[in-house]
Amino acid sequence: LSDGATVKPLANFNAEKEAAELDHALKVKGLDEHTLIDILTRCSNAQRQDIAFHYERST
Repeated sequence: LSDGATVKPLANFNAEKEAAELDHALKVKGLDEHTLIDILTRCSNAQRQDIAFHYERST
């Protein structure tokens, strides 16, 4: 078993870009679930919080 976190921060992370992609995925007809899952599972919790901040600021 690992002693450390299993989710590593995403390299070359851009919260504003991720928030814009998230917004687009939510607005697309039929909801783009694949993109939502990809965005929310490929980064650390701190990065998800940063995405949430930028998403809320832009909507």
